[in-house]
Amino acid sequence: EVNDAFVDLLGYTLPELLSKEWLDLVHPDDREITSATYMSAVADGGQPFSTEVRFEAKDGRYIPVLTNNSFITGPDGAPTTSFTQIIDLSAQVAAEEQVQRRILQQQTIAHLGELALRRNVKQVLHEAAEGLAQHLNSFVTGVFCVQPNGSLVLDAGLGWPEGSVGSYVIPAGSSEQMDYVMTHGEPFIIEKLSAETRFRPSDFLTDKGAMAGVSAQIRGSGAPLGVVGVWSDKARSYSEDDAHFVEAIANLLAAAIERAESQAQLEQLIDSKDQFLASVSHELRTPLTVVNGMAAELHENFVSFQQDEVAEFVRLIADQSRDMASLIEDLLVAARADIGAVTIKAVPVDVRRELESVLSSMPDVFLLENHVRHTPVVGDPSRIRQILRNLLTNASRYGGPNVRASSTFDGTSVIVSVSDNGDGIPMDLRAKIFEPYERAHSAKGVTGSVGLGLSVSRTLAELMGGSLSYRHTSGESVFDLTLPIASSPALTNVVSLDEHRAIS
Repeated sequence: EVNDAFVDLLGYTLPELLSKEWLDLVHPDDREITSATYMSAVADGGQPFSTEVRFEAKDGRYIPVLTNNSFITGPDGAPTTSFTQIIDLSAQVAAEEQVQRRILQQQTIAHLGELALRRNVKQVLHEAAEGLAQHLNSFVTGVFCVQPNGSLVLDAGLGWPEGSVGSYVIPAGSSEQMDYVMTHGEPFIIEKLSAETRFRPSDFLTDKGAMAGVSAQIRGSGAPLGVVGVWSDKARSYSEDDAHFVEAIANLLAAAIERAESQAQLEQLIDSKDQFLASVSHELRTPLTVVNGMAAELHENFVSFQQDEVAEFVRLIADQSRDMASLIEDLLVAARADIGAVTIKAVPVDVRRELESVLSSMPDVFLLENHVRHTPVVGDPSRIRQILRNLLTNASRYGGPNVRASSTFDGTSVIVSVSDNGDGIPMDLRAKIFEPYERAHSAKGVTGSVGLGLSVSRTLAELMGGSLSYRHTSGESVFDLTLPIASSPALTNVVSLDEHRAIS
């Protein structure tokens, strides 16, 4: 006999249930131990016992239960009837499995966090994809990282066609799921992929038979870094805890990616500083050696030289001293800029006169044409000379043989252009040439520059209310120095370094 509660538990009708053998209802893996335990209790005179077994419901599910078994004995003390109380353990087992699943998920997060400190970010992304697939029973997982153009590339994943990792790209604005997550931020659960209206389901996932999923954004400290997604090929309801797990993985990956980027930037900075120190040492040592040698020779053997020889020695000393002074001036501006102590005047300046002054102190620079007009601008004469000196030195060292200077007027500003017919700066380096310690050229036989001239020149131009830019047109490299004319309203835009940095 069975009561109604047991009938309801397994979903059979009473006649269906009574037509079955007791052990037929037990999970095949539990039958042997259940039978042996029962028979042992009978042999012991009907000793009560309890077991945990799984019963098969009519719909094929196996339901975990606790059975409390007792016996009624006859006059001879032998068991004649057994009585079993059945307690449904489904909720308890589900809770225990949930707790165990969360423990394993936390272990995975801790493991990935440890890996992020010791391994490269690609390995961390791959193990994150594996962990998501394992703990969420997903048949497809993907970690997509954002590219400079806003697209997303599959950097790690499981279940994708061979060769997809590193090559599968989702364009920005594609309206696919990953692009949707990039713009909305919050993790979200997909109950039925085919019924989604928030985004266009991926053709691959649709063809693959994906039915449900969870996605979360990889949030960087400044901007989104990518998206993590998991998909199932079975109808299922992902929980909020599942979404939180995916989000936790995404947050960990964000930290790993940013740490890797910071490490790369630090290594680049260290390398740049090393190159900087080497260049400074070389650039100062070379002219200093000449100055020291020429001065010593004059000091020790002055009377033995002819007047024209003495003049040549003095010219060499002056030229090399000028080079050292220019380099030291750039270094001082760079150092003062870091602490906001660069001083700038704002007075009327004739750019052509300043250019001629610079050229007179740089006899090694041959200017093919000088079409700079006598137009007063607002600025600091010494700083304008410093910028022009840097531009002319740059052109003569690394540009073509034909160096030109010209000026144009746009109504409020004078644009002084220094051009040469060299090959120009490579396209991929043009955005960096105004950064400190960056060098776009490496001319054969020419000492490597410190990489401060253009950075310092742009800073000074902006502090004087102007700008400095680069372009390559009609086969020429052109640097344009823009300065406000003396009567221009731009006079009011000449700012201190602190204000300049705040605006930037």
